[in-house]
Amino acid sequence: MGTEKSLRLDMEIVHIKDIRFGAKTEVRGGILFISKQEMIEAITDPFFSSIDIDLARPGESVRIIPVKDVIEPRVKLDGKGAGSSFPGFAGTYEGCGEGRLKVFKGCAIVTTGTIVGVQEGVIDMRGTCADYCYYSKLNNIVVVGNCPDGTEPHAHETACRLLGLHAANYVAEAAKDAEVDAYETYQLTPVDPAAKLPRAGVIYMAMAQGLIHDNYIYGVNAGKTNPVFMNPNEIFDGAIVNGCCVIASDKNTTWDHQNNPLLKELYKHHGVDLEFGGCIVTPTHTVLHDKERNSHAAVRMARSLGWDVVAVVEEGAGNPDADLMMMMIRSLEKAGIKTVGMLSACCGEEGTTDSTPEADACINTGTDADYIPVHLEKMDKVIGDARQIRVLSGGSLDGYNGDGSVDVNMVAIMCSMNQMGMTRMYSVVL
Repeated sequence: MGTEKSLRLDMEIVHIKDIRFGAKTEVRGGILFISKQEMIEAITDPFFSSIDIDLARPGESVRIIPVKDVIEPRVKLDGKGAGSSFPGFAGTYEGCGEGRLKVFKGCAIVTTGTIVGVQEGVIDMRGTCADYCYYSKLNNIVVVGNCPDGTEPHAHETACRLLGLHAANYVAEAAKDAEVDAYETYQLTPVDPAAKLPRAGVIYMAMAQGLIHDNYIYGVNAGKTNPVFMNPNEIFDGAIVNGCCVIASDKNTTWDHQNNPLLKELYKHHGVDLEFGGCIVTPTHTVLHDKERNSHAAVRMARSLGWDVVAVVEEGAGNPDADLMMMMIRSLEKAGIKTVGMLSACCGEEGTTDSTPEADACINTGTDADYIPVHLEKMDKVIGDARQIRVLSGGSLDGYNGDGSVDVNMVAIMCSMNQMGMTRMYSVVL
């Protein structure tokens, strides 16, 4: 494959140091100004009884609850698919993973409001929560979408997901003329066969369990897809969108897919000490025959691609462990492919979890259990609905204290055990 034929994605990075409301949505001096009324009008949706925009900056005494998704504003500047993001939702399919992409680092769209609630999470902009939540370090543009009581949950999730994507598109498109601070280029250039570098790939597990436990690949519910090969550039460029309400601590938000650190790290090693062979994205179902079909199809694909080593990245925990351990890791190792699993340990207080003898190299990104208590200090401002702490996974009916503080378990903190590696809570198990 010639270099000219491989996808090349040129990121033009704009570093956002602060966010403020202003008369026009634009970037000046590293500050992202948001025209609040214009933004609300741009993303308005009659599904919602009200839509509001608020701001939350690092270090402020602000709590965001419940959090549906986190999204980084990005927009394609030229080439095929120019002006689009999130193909299948707000953008075109053609050109995903290549061309010039304007990326607004240091800020994010966060969606909240009277949403489904049970398996959403919390972000505090300072205090104990901020020690475990990397979104606390971002300048967050919070989109609050409220719906009438009795709204059907699946319709509610769909509307909230689209609301966040449209908000990210609005910000990126409106501010696309901002001055560039840095450049990054991603391209899987050919590797000289004489170097005899090991060929490495990633098996990317995408939750597809129904009951609002789904992700979307090119706009299609992952549950309706089979394992598919993807260039990592496609993932950076919005091909995978979060629609998943799994436990907050280890869900993968859209921001996580856009900024996947494992893919970026493998890019650094490409042509140096390995050949990065791309990704296989496979849906994670609940039904056994679906698990078997997809897991073994992913393994056959890895073998056909000639991969020597694979990292398997889990999303969620518990049920997906069967796909990860018993089917993929075991089958990959038996096929002679060295495998590393990335997962949070879903174990009870006794400390046991599903495993297999072949899983002799795993990265534990934290303990995904409902018995790690965390006291979150009172915040002066709450964006969203503070009462939702009573129904969050990791929350409790009596978790909201009279002084405004809350007592939760670690699983209620957004992405505190992220299985892509963006976490403080990991260790290597050999």
